[in-house]
Amino acid sequence: MPAAALPYFHVYRIAGVSSYGVLVLAGLALGIAATILPARRYQLPVGEIVALAGVLVAASLIGAHLLDVVANQRAEAAQDASLWWKLQIGISLFGALAAIAIVTPLWCRARKLPLAKVADCIALGWLVALVIGRIGCTLVHDHLGTPTRLPIGIADPTPDTSWTMYTPYADTVPHRLVHDLGFEELLVAIPLALVMWLVSRRLRAGMTAAITALAYAPIRFLLDFHRLPESDPRYASLTAAQWGCLVMTALALYAVVPLRRKVE
Repeated sequence: MPAAALPYFHVYRIAGVSSYGVLVLAGLALGIAATILPARRYQLPVGEIVALAGVLVAASLIGAHLLDVVANQRAEAAQDASLWWKLQIGISLFGALAAIAIVTPLWCRARKLPLAKVADCIALGWLVALVIGRIGCTLVHDHLGTPTRLPIGIADPTPDTSWTMYTPYADTVPHRLVHDLGFEELLVAIPLALVMWLVSRRLRAGMTAAITALAYAPIRFLLDFHRLPESDPRYASLTAAQWGCLVMTALALYAVVPLRRKVE
């Protein structure tokens, strides 16, 4: 049992505005801006890449909400059909990633851009957006999970005891120490983003995007075992995000083989 745990604190508003909303918008804006540097390095038309990034933001918001409704809010949507177009009520990261995976190749084909280089630009921008977005998740604690004895567990004072069914040592966990999965993912996303930005200059075109996917997928896959079934239902024992991790890994491996063989 940890001698201490991280405190549970509320930071819901910054100058009267939702802190999460501010950081999500900042993450999207900085993610778009972050695509400019690799675009210039690859000698791609910056305007095209920024335009694509803007389109991907819109597509991601739609995809993220639709997947969340399908995977996590089907019962609520059956009672209230308007939930399908209320984009502010529930988002799923893998819905956003699916939208990116669909729109990016279509854009590259239509605009005659090299997919591998464009994918690297988008991947680096996505890492920036991910880090800032997870800072927002950390501030509002919107991904609390199962109990933990780890020192990085959050001491959540919420008077809710339903969590006790998910651990055999519930009675020994003081003050409901739980995984804050947004915070734990942030701890991994920061070094991942730093490493990929540092090594991307030395990698063959397309490898930055592939390695990013191969690094992120297993991290998220393992973290999702600590999500509560109420917020993230299981499908054949896995969350929707975990199935997304498997698809992401398969697609990245499929892309790596020809990239390794390619001679530039």
